[in-house]
Amino acid sequence: MAGADIHSSADTPAWVWSDTPVRAAVDSVPEPVGVAFGVVSHLGSVWFVVPAVLAAFLLVRTERATAWLGIVGGGYGVMLAVKSLFSVERPDVAPPVAADTLHPVLRVVYEPSVEIATTAFPSGHVLAATVLWGLFVVDSRRCSRLGRGVLAGGAIVLVGSSRIALGVHYPIDVVAGVAVGGAYLLAVLAVLDRVTNPTTVALAVGSAAAWLGAIRSPELDAALLCGCLFGALLAWQIVAGVGQRRTLAVLVPVGVGSLAPVTGAIGVLAAVAGVVLGTIIVAVPLLYFGPEQTQTTAARLDRL
Repeated sequence: MAGADIHSSADTPAWVWSDTPVRAAVDSVPEPVGVAFGVVSHLGSVWFVVPAVLAAFLLVRTERATAWLGIVGGGYGVMLAVKSLFSVERPDVAPPVAADTLHPVLRVVYEPSVEIATTAFPSGHVLAATVLWGLFVVDSRRCSRLGRGVLAGGAIVLVGSSRIALGVHYPIDVVAGVAVGGAYLLAVLAVLDRVTNPTTVALAVGSAAAWLGAIRSPELDAALLCGCLFGALLAWQIVAGVGQRRTLAVLVPVGVGSLAPVTGAIGVLAAVAGVVLGTIIVAVPLLYFGPEQTQTTAARLDRL
């Protein structure tokens, strides 16, 4: 579904989408710093966020890690849905360093940060970083709450600054990423504080957001994400012994099948693959550690 082209809207001030501040930021970045920005930008990329969520299954109780999966996955769904509402092209600015001039090892890390085909508004990296690092502040017990806040805030600032300095986002995209990600996270946490089964609700909210994202942005990765959260919800309900299995046995196929009109058969296959993947991600830790296992991280690692 096409979104509104706010980049060219007469109602939008020209300075909001001006390349001038972005170009100035890129021009002020020395090449070594530009490469470093390409690396730290991954603190909000899928290549960091997904492993971080999976690592949570070793670091915290399985039920909390499963909730993280639902919340972070739902954040990506929200990002896809919001991006689909707008058609903001990325700045017409070259990155501070051409990827093909780098050593092959550096190029593998740097290139995904600067060569992106999706639209700009809001910044997906910043939105994901806000959700993930916000969860770290709220849910982790590492160091003090203040210390976690400083670390998380620094990570989000680094990601946002890097997206502008690399020439791939306008400042307003970064601000919107923080605002949308923060609003989504606060809303979800407020709901979870008021329910008796927060893990189930986190997965249900995440699944609904991912489904909306897949409907609005019919790409294979969106269908895969949607299926993954469906599978995670199914595994949590069945293996942990909570919820209505018969209801889910109907809702999951219906949810996956409903993607067919917008994603086609390949999208449905991607969603089915996601269901299998999500089921494995949640079922294995549940069967091995249990839903409320409170072992230390060292004890969990010793069992592997």
